[in-house]
Amino acid sequence: MRTQVPKPVAYATHTVWVTLPATITLMKQHRNSGAKASTMLQAQFLNTGVNASIILLSATCIEGFLVECLQSFATDIHFENDQLQKEILTAMFPDFPRLFEQVLGKPLGDLIEKDIHKGSRMLVNFRNGLAHCRSASYWGYNVPSSTERKFMLGGQYEEIYAYVKSHGLLDTQGLKGVEAIVGTESLFTNKIADHFSNLVKPYMDEVLKQLPPPQTDSMGLMVTMAFGT
Repeated sequence: MRTQVPKPVAYATHTVWVTLPATITLMKQHRNSGAKASTMLQAQFLNTGVNASIILLSATCIEGFLVECLQSFATDIHFENDQLQKEILTAMFPDFPRLFEQVLGKPLGDLIEKDIHKGSRMLVNFRNGLAHCRSASYWGYNVPSSTERKFMLGGQYEEIYAYVKSHGLLDTQGLKGVEAIVGTESLFTNKIADHFSNLVKPYMDEVLKQLPPPQTDSMGLMVTMAFGT
């Protein structure tokens, strides 16, 4: 027999996403501490790890913000009585367009600036690979009638590589030890991490424009708290 859960009459939360912009800023400030590492390889590892973490936290911050926006439309704190609450509790990022369409009338991607929307989608795709610790794998192909070899990034990060390349974010050197081979550029440079982390606030501002009062007021206050603006 199922145990009956008491009906809540109030709730309190410790919101995590509002703490992440300050955390990302702190990580950027200490990012170059790897210069004191005992070896160049260790310094490279530290820099890559910090930038991967910045990308992860940036995507997490956006997702937490979107969940909070959706929850602001819920009408009943008794989760079992509110279908929207129930769906939000189990929603993943691909579910958000449908859920926002329920509350705003259109999918969120149709309402916000296209470049910001695309950048946020790339950020979340990047996060999905990093969350499962997928390595960026470069595949080499022999060039016909030549001694050269062409390298391409394959697998989960192929779309990310194309995106950052189109935005001029790739360093020209390539991987350590194969600097002359175009196509092996690192995805974990300061420039790329900063590009994605700098999308977070503009993305939130775009979403806030679409929210009706009182949601836009309450969520706007949280964004101000998160970024100290």
